[in-house]
Amino acid sequence: MKEKTVCVLLNYCDKNNCVNIINKGLADGFFDHYIIVDNNSPDNSFEELKKLCNDTITVIKAKENKGFASGNNIGIAYAIKNLNPRYIVCLGTDVIVEKKALEKCYSVLEKNDNLACVSPMMLDRDKNIDSDFAWDFQTFSDCLKFNLYLTRKKNNYKKHKIIDYSKELVLCDVIRGSFMFFKADILERIGMFDEHTFLFYEENIICKKISDISYNVGFITTDTYIHNHIQHDTRSKQKYRESMKSAYYYLVKYQHIGFIKRVIFKLTSSLGKMEYFLFSKLKKK
Repeated sequence: MKEKTVCVLLNYCDKNNCVNIINKGLADGFFDHYIIVDNNSPDNSFEELKKLCNDTITVIKAKENKGFASGNNIGIAYAIKNLNPRYIVCLGTDVIVEKKALEKCYSVLEKNDNLACVSPMMLDRDKNIDSDFAWDFQTFSDCLKFNLYLTRKKNNYKKHKIIDYSKELVLCDVIRGSFMFFKADILERIGMFDEHTFLFYEENIICKKISDISYNVGFITTDTYIHNHIQHDTRSKQKYRESMKSAYYYLVKYQHIGFIKRVIFKLTSSLGKMEYFLFSKLKKK
């Protein structure tokens, strides 16, 4: 008999995709319960999504948008307190996943006691493998490379995991936050997502918390999901600053960098901001 499995959907101004996931999920019949957390969308998302409420669908509105980690934690905490699930699956509203992939993730977690979180391989909008779904923990050096425009442009600030198709399960350090299939008891044990970041590095942090208690993270090579995500410019001023802020927190809290490295990071962050300003001015000319 399948153990109780709950889906947490974090919505922000994307009610139509959210409804599509619910409708497909209900037809597939895999999840026992859905928790939709509306992250204080400024449109009418919550009012529309609230109409879906029934015995298997719960809709919650966050009082304020505190970011990815906080929003997901609202749903996770509700599930743990009220539903007592064996598994919790955090999905983005821009994800398309088949029942077969969900069943494979479930099966792999059931067979591997030391595995805490898993996902299928990720495809992009054109259904090509997107290498940016599994990577090694980012080091101090990796984060410095992202701070500066020229090194960031080379796109070598992440060490992506090599896919070994001879294995059903490939262990890695980090998987993408768009699809994370968790064992609920491990999520509760590590205190869920760390809410000190608004955007960026949430996956690095939660997977590091899992690693720190000697559990594994991995992905399956037999199945995929589509991340139907429209790419935005990650160098936009607000996102760039948010990324550096999250990276600094991750390095201090979870990679335990000392005083000298903290100073170096802040200096390269300042240089990166100057680069951004200069390149932005040049583009406008």
